[in-house]
Amino acid sequence: MTELATAGAAFKVPRVMKGLSGQWLVGYRVGMLLSLVAPLRAVDVTRTGEVKPKTSIGLAELAGLDPEVLKNLYDLNALSVQPRPRFQAKPIYPLELRKAGITGEALVGFIVTSSGEVAEVYAIRATHPEFGTTAVAAVSRWKFSPGLIGDRKVNTRMSVPIRFNITGKEPPPKGLAELADLDQEMLKDFYDLNALSVQPTPRFQSKPIYPFELRQTGVTGEAMVGFIVTTSGNVAEAYVMRATHPDFGTAAVAAVSRWKFRPGMLGDRNVNTRMSVPVVFNIEVHPGVLAGEFDEPPSVLRGKDPRYPSELERHGRGGQVFVSLTVNERGEPEGASIKGSTYPGLDDEALNVVERWKFKPAEKEGKKIAANLDVQVVFAHQGKSIFGAGWQPKRPKAFPPALAEVYHWDKAPVVRDYYAPVYPRSALEEKRKGKVLVKFLVSSTGEVERAEAAGNTDEDLMAAAVAAVNACGFFPAQRGGKPSPAWLELEFDFNWSSRSHAPVNDRTERILKLMLKTPDKVVAFTKLDARAKLLVSQAPVVPPSRKIPPEGIEVRVDVVIDRSGVVRLPQAQHRSDRELGFAAVQAIAGWRFEVPRQHGLPVDAYVTIPIVFKPDE
Repeated sequence: MTELATAGAAFKVPRVMKGLSGQWLVGYRVGMLLSLVAPLRAVDVTRTGEVKPKTSIGLAELAGLDPEVLKNLYDLNALSVQPRPRFQAKPIYPLELRKAGITGEALVGFIVTSSGEVAEVYAIRATHPEFGTTAVAAVSRWKFSPGLIGDRKVNTRMSVPIRFNITGKEPPPKGLAELADLDQEMLKDFYDLNALSVQPTPRFQSKPIYPFELRQTGVTGEAMVGFIVTTSGNVAEAYVMRATHPDFGTAAVAAVSRWKFRPGMLGDRNVNTRMSVPVVFNIEVHPGVLAGEFDEPPSVLRGKDPRYPSELERHGRGGQVFVSLTVNERGEPEGASIKGSTYPGLDDEALNVVERWKFKPAEKEGKKIAANLDVQVVFAHQGKSIFGAGWQPKRPKAFPPALAEVYHWDKAPVVRDYYAPVYPRSALEEKRKGKVLVKFLVSSTGEVERAEAAGNTDEDLMAAAVAAVNACGFFPAQRGGKPSPAWLELEFDFNWSSRSHAPVNDRTERILKLMLKTPDKVVAFTKLDARAKLLVSQAPVVPPSRKIPPEGIEVRVDVVIDRSGVVRLPQAQHRSDRELGFAAVQAIAGWRFEVPRQHGLPVDAYVTIPIVFKPDE
């Protein structure tokens, strides 16, 4: 297989980086905007650390700041006059952490430009991922009088600690609850959706404003927003749970804060309800915008609802997938591809269902013609709304005698982010299957701190299961009303049936058969008409206990990008580090590309992606 590296900027991510595809979680800066142009260079991954401006794509470039300017940075002690704040937005205290009594801080690094704007904002470190997210979102909105050297305005490198405290002496952190005059005592009495008799229903939903700089540069992404629907139907305590870019988080919170609901009910009583919603930012070119190409745009006539993938039962949440396709003159869909989604595990089913829909073709001067169309596929889990809760284990009647009492939780942790394991390519080729039991520790902040596999002798299946667990995130367990660590067990069944926890569908089987029998039909990435751009990406999670040497460790992952732009059969090369290889495979399986084309037609293409893991700096 011809070897080709992915393109674009090098980036570094913390080990706590986890979440939806392409996520910029915790506000840790990640240069995820890879453009796949040769010559290419490897991707840098680290648990923490700053991305060097010369090798990253960050807020500076997105805001139109000349990268050359970044070479002319000054520290505070080199200035004649230091930057002075003109406006400082306060961070919103993450609701889950405030309710759980968790305090902490985040150290945020940024650049004050010569115009007084804030650029290149990132979390240097944070005691909890969500503190990093909300701190970055706040600092991104700050304004300054720029620093001076003599009478010349210059770019200044700065950092600031943001502390989150809950005490009886201090007023609570200013958030949307206070702005809405919500009684703080009410926050102690709210319910999850699955506990209600009647769920909240929206009466008004304002659309978010697409951040101008991100739209101008073609950047798409998403934000997950948590909030409370009060007994009066207003939204309170809206905050960013995670976002692929801090500006998306800010815009999403601003929009959701204005939403109105019919309140949830428990019996005949209105109650405060905890909810979350994914807000997707996509730059869609609607057919009607293409003036002169048709008089009537294509539209959906009928189609079945999507089936919730069985392998994602533990995810427990719905989501949205945006699909781009061509509707031909007969009303049939062609060339469907993924433009974006709130969860990559939903993508294949979205493609399957859209390809079975019936459409009304576009019309031009009374004739039916082919035209492009973007559609949204919405998934709900077991009849719940797309805001449903994730998997939550039941409390055992008795904990094992050998388990320390500190792990005896009262209320179980709840899955915040779940990722199905990637079926190892070698196991698929050799038709190996089996069950793997993973025992793991979830810390009092909801992070997986240790995971080990048992119940199987197949090292590939065991490594794949552990990599999936390491990528998961949880709302922590509770013990005595306070956050508590918890030991959990999760079993993964690897098989080719519809109930497999590691999905193997018809699309994957087609690529597997192609690679085994007619690999020459898979096109080298360098032979495409144009390099397919990376649309959606997520960073690998460094295994929690893994130590990375100073020189870093590179792994190389072979993948096939199918004719829909979906990554298939990712496999780390044999000479790569085994544990980090499986971590990279777990992440890359969720990457999405533009449709690869040769001679104008969609094709399957192969490429090798190098990823460099680096230590904390």
